[in-house]
Amino acid sequence: MANEITWDTVTGLTLNVYRFKTNDNVFLANPATDEVWGTDGRDASDYAVPMSESGTSGHYSVDFNDGGAIAAGVYRIVIALQAGVNPANDDRKIARGEIDWDGTAEITPSVIDTVVDTIAGDVVNIDGAAMRGTDGANTTVPDVAGTAAGLHATTDGKIDAVQGDVTTIAGDVANIDGEAMRGTDGAITSLDAITTDKDSYKATGFATPTNITDAHTITDGKIDVTDGLIGGLNDISPAEVNTEVDSALSDYGANTVVPDAAGTAAGLHGITDGKIDALNNITVADILAGVIEGTITLQQSLRGLMSTNFGKASGGDTTSIKFRNLADTKNRITETVDSNGNRTSVTLDLT
Repeated sequence: MANEITWDTVTGLTLNVYRFKTNDNVFLANPATDEVWGTDGRDASDYAVPMSESGTSGHYSVDFNDGGAIAAGVYRIVIALQAGVNPANDDRKIARGEIDWDGTAEITPSVIDTVVDTIAGDVVNIDGAAMRGTDGANTTVPDVAGTAAGLHATTDGKIDAVQGDVTTIAGDVANIDGEAMRGTDGAITSLDAITTDKDSYKATGFATPTNITDAHTITDGKIDVTDGLIGGLNDISPAEVNTEVDSALSDYGANTVVPDAAGTAAGLHGITDGKIDALNNITVADILAGVIEGTITLQQSLRGLMSTNFGKASGGDTTSIKFRNLADTKNRITETVDSNGNRTSVTLDLT
């Protein structure tokens, strides 16, 4: 069977079929393998299966498994009207449906009817009398060796054996001495009733009574020490705290002497006052003489900046540009540039 997918409309259209699994994966046009739409940048042109028109009848059709075999299952079909030269994701969808596929052909009602008729014929031909015997009982079955034996003769023995096992188990349960296991008061009276291998319990972390007693002795002593410390802290009053703080401030708050580099005591003011006086004596000239990069001082840097921003300039249309000092007595900056205005060398006179 072929041309399982059909659609009837006006003649002269370009129609494409898109085949989907029930998990929404779409089949490639060729080979017919499925994937998530758009995998590796693929689009409608990779998934579209073109339908063929029969003459100018407006009847379009295509094989469902065009492009390769598709496994049996239930699939969804979408038909789209192609608007441009190639299939596109936004082509208008004009029809949809489902197809039951047996791996080679569509499962249609007529196919199902044929299968049902075949099954019905097979049922009619079953020889019930031969299967169950003339008296309606399955009188013989082959045993393990293949010899005919009565069904009851085979199964009854097995049932009897199972019943015997059940009886034995019931007797064992009835003979369990619950009192002996738990003691008359419902409690396990002896560790020996559980296991005689007490050493194995010790090896895996179970403590003996002696170990527990030792643990209490050790921890109780530490708890007593901690309680004593806490009690001592609780007994300190705010007045006592203030007294200790005042004493510390009187001893160290003045901080009148500190060791110098050699370790000899020296007056704090004797060390710091000189440094503060030196800071107070800094002049504008000292600031301007400060080096800001390489050997260039702040004063020289300002001279250069003033020359380029306030001074005269020449050579703007050449490869040699000059900036004058404000007094117009010298070239403060001479630059060599290329045809794009990029500097290739700079000569400074910042004196």
